[in-house]
Amino acid sequence: MNKEIMELKKEINELKAQVNFLLGFVDGLNSKK
Repeated sequence: MNKEIMELKKEINELKAQVNFLLGFVDGLNSKK
């Protein structure tokens, strides 16, 4: 695989991690109600 694709995959994985974190945060807020 070439380097650009590897870099893209890394960035996508980091974005996914951020989204999952935000979703978990929102779930936490919702469950407090």
